[in-house]
Amino acid sequence: MLVHLRLKIIPVSLEVMYIFSTNLKASKSAEVGRFIKKLLEGSPDILKEYLIHLQQHMVNAITPSTSALNIHVMIEFLLIIFTDVSKDVIRHEKLFVLLERVGALTKEVFVLFRNLEENSRNEENMKEASGASLNLLKVIDVLREDLKNVFLKAPADSSQLCFHVSDGPLFMTFLLRNLNDLFNSNAYSVALIKEEISRVKEDLEHIRSFFGNVEQELHRDLWTRVLDVAYAVEHVIKSILARDHGLLQLIIVLPETVGKIKLVKKEVQEDLQEHEKLTSGPAEVDVIPIVSISGLGKTTLAYKVYNNKSVVCHFDVRAWCTVDQERNEKMLLQKIFNEVIGSEERVGEDCVENDVADKLRRQLFGKRYLIVLNDLWDTATWDELTSPFPTEFQKGSRVILTSLKKEVALHGKCHSYPLDL
Repeated sequence: MLVHLRLKIIPVSLEVMYIFSTNLKASKSAEVGRFIKKLLEGSPDILKEYLIHLQQHMVNAITPSTSALNIHVMIEFLLIIFTDVSKDVIRHEKLFVLLERVGALTKEVFVLFRNLEENSRNEENMKEASGASLNLLKVIDVLREDLKNVFLKAPADSSQLCFHVSDGPLFMTFLLRNLNDLFNSNAYSVALIKEEISRVKEDLEHIRSFFGNVEQELHRDLWTRVLDVAYAVEHVIKSILARDHGLLQLIIVLPETVGKIKLVKKEVQEDLQEHEKLTSGPAEVDVIPIVSISGLGKTTLAYKVYNNKSVVCHFDVRAWCTVDQERNEKMLLQKIFNEVIGSEERVGEDCVENDVADKLRRQLFGKRYLIVLNDLWDTATWDELTSPFPTEFQKGSRVILTSLKKEVALHGKCHSYPLDL
């Protein structure tokens, strides 16, 4: 009975606050201005209490529907704002502008709730309510953007957070189980971030599928980065659901963390797939082409795979040669030869040996070799540089080719298709 009485009284308070703040805003009186500020300062606690009662009342008052779910999402969003308004996260000069907007939004949510409650048996009116709820969600989306760009202070650097990573596999198992439970939950708070939970769950499951115990050890740095973003997303989701500094977490940190997980997923796919091509696959010599426009990380990817501990141990000899637009193929072959034999000499015009191609072939003969030809520009240079590489042995030798040009990558490929970044 008391709840129903509150639900009738508080909307009247809302209406009074709205009339005062809008009709008196144009007044030049300093006293009126102070009165409006006091009114707005006291509004978060009143509105928060009202929304909690409304949320509880909706469970029994309204049949579950998409519109009802949308209202729950809006209420949870507004509750996070009202909870954090007093925590010094809003730019001071923007505080009263924000309070006016969320006060007006709360009023609209109440009107939508009333329409839904009163017209639950009228199909036509329910369609109108559904359309109204979608429109109000768009208003919420605009406010989310404005919170990020206008109202919120910059958050503290989340990279300073320290996460315990001693039992990574067990943590990942529990995290994925918890994400799955949240995704299947009907809790109001979860509805607000269900889309992000779904995306994170899917990405982390995909990442986890690449890592057995052996891979965790072989790719320890990459596995540590996976655990870092996994711990970070757990912290963010818990903070939002508990409304513990949830506004900054929801508006800024969560989208950033979801983006980081997406990047780590891409890195895991590329690194482990390229590693697998190097250490398994056909026994014949294979070429692994990596192609992209400048700046997307093809050289970085090749370098990380080239220096991976298990890759270093897998091959008898390795050599890295950055080709660029160098036209002197003999000088490039000399660079490769010097790396193969372990010489650190810089190669000048007078250091190039006439029979360097034969010497390189003899040096690679019968061995499992890995050679990187980085930043190759044309097919003729490819043909010239690879002609001394022995191909008759079933040793599993590999050549990594990086290029800006798809035609060069396709010209060089053997078994593996180009990785297009």
